[in-house]
Amino acid sequence: MIIAAGQEQRAPQPWKTPLFLALGALALLWPAFINGAPLIFPDTPSYVRAVDAAMSKLAGEQTAWTRPGEVERLSGADSSEASTAPDAEESPPTLTDARRVPLKGRSPYYGAFAYLGWVTSAFWLLALLQAVVASAAIYLFLRQCELVPARFAAPLAAGTLLILAMVTPLPFFASFVMPDLFAGLLILALAALLLDGRDLSLGEKLFWFLLVTAAALFHSANLLLAVAVIVVSLLLRWLATVKLRRQGLVLAAVATGIGAVGEIGYSLAVKEMTGSAPVRPPFLMARMIDDGPGYAYLRDTCPENGLMVCRYLDRLPVHSDTFLWSENETEGVFSTLSPDEKRQLSAEQSRFAALVLTDRPLDQAVATLISIGRQAQMMGLSEFNYEAETRRNFLTRLPPGELHRTKRTLAWQNQMPIKPLETVVALVLLLSLVAAAWLAIRNRRQPPTALLLVAGVVLNLAICGAMSTPHDRYQARVLWLIPLAALALVPRRNAAAARPSDRATTGNFA
Repeated sequence: MIIAAGQEQRAPQPWKTPLFLALGALALLWPAFINGAPLIFPDTPSYVRAVDAAMSKLAGEQTAWTRPGEVERLSGADSSEASTAPDAEESPPTLTDARRVPLKGRSPYYGAFAYLGWVTSAFWLLALLQAVVASAAIYLFLRQCELVPARFAAPLAAGTLLILAMVTPLPFFASFVMPDLFAGLLILALAALLLDGRDLSLGEKLFWFLLVTAAALFHSANLLLAVAVIVVSLLLRWLATVKLRRQGLVLAAVATGIGAVGEIGYSLAVKEMTGSAPVRPPFLMARMIDDGPGYAYLRDTCPENGLMVCRYLDRLPVHSDTFLWSENETEGVFSTLSPDEKRQLSAEQSRFAALVLTDRPLDQAVATLISIGRQAQMMGLSEFNYEAETRRNFLTRLPPGELHRTKRTLAWQNQMPIKPLETVVALVLLLSLVAAAWLAIRNRRQPPTALLLVAGVVLNLAICGAMSTPHDRYQARVLWLIPLAALALVPRRNAAAARPSDRATTGNFA
């Protein structure tokens, strides 16, 4: 028995924290359990095959995902002599094969994560690792909020994870073989690094740093999101005298920089392997044309403006996803082009955007706000039941064994129970926002963590709505942060005895 200051202290029981976090992680995997497999998306094969092609080239080993002669095709070489493993797909190169180029945005770093998950356990290890990371992040965040004594932090985290698993989209993204989960984890990690709370241990700083680094490496949109959140935190410091951690700011900036360097490194590696750099699809061009001002500009100025996209004016206007991904030569654009033409179209995207913004800035600003508004209304879970188009996509993109396994899932049968949960998610979101507003008004001197979490959700909305086609999952993937924001506003257990440094909001760095 340990006695301190007249109080009986319980002996530490270090086994309890991993146990509670493991239970919370398992709760986050319930969609994968009832589905019969982790959930996948039409883009999932691209992540896996990008790494598989590299492994095939470097190690000479082929898997069920290996396309014969993939690296040779990407480099423009003749693939007729490429060897084929007995279990590999043996269909001859198609017109689609001839048009294929390595794309930026399909992170090889997340691809390696997914590839390891498939090789070891048909993606189950990947889903488990994602759930464990989310569980640990929420536990450390709640500890930092100091809502309860440290010995109760693990039970509180387990209970919070159980509630989040029942009433938010978080478990679907933990069970999802896509990097979407890390958008929300990025926002949480930046809030923990940058803002108030108890002092962080070296292990906690390392965890949050690695989490920001991973998120920045896993998707290029997360790089924009990280920069935006850091900028907003600096604005909060300037406008609202919010104290920032100097060391946390440095760690966040370095982690974001590693993400940028990682993207450059990927481009150099692809160029070394195939002879050509990867291509970034012209998302912004497609978005501006779909919005209207981009098409109006082309209609009025082609072909005098000298843009390559003028060649396809007869196919426009068209939905941005159709512009990018349709291989139908009567309506699609980017995916119908040769590799060289794709690079040319991608290279002129910045010039096109500048011309449209200069010619009709107000029209584009209004159209962008409308697109962001559409994205704000989309927060469902529709992607987690495989609709007819998704199933057709899987028929051509999944290897036979994986396709057979996918056909046996609940999502393939369109029977995942998403409709009831969508209603619950909307209700919980509304209640969380009301609770957060009430707590913020009632406790005006509470830390700004909640504000930065909400700001991160709004920034994610703005980036996705402005730069890409609105989709349910873009907003749903971060909505689980709103209940945590409300929780962060609950008065702290030690608020009355807060350290002087905690009470001061001088606007200086901590």
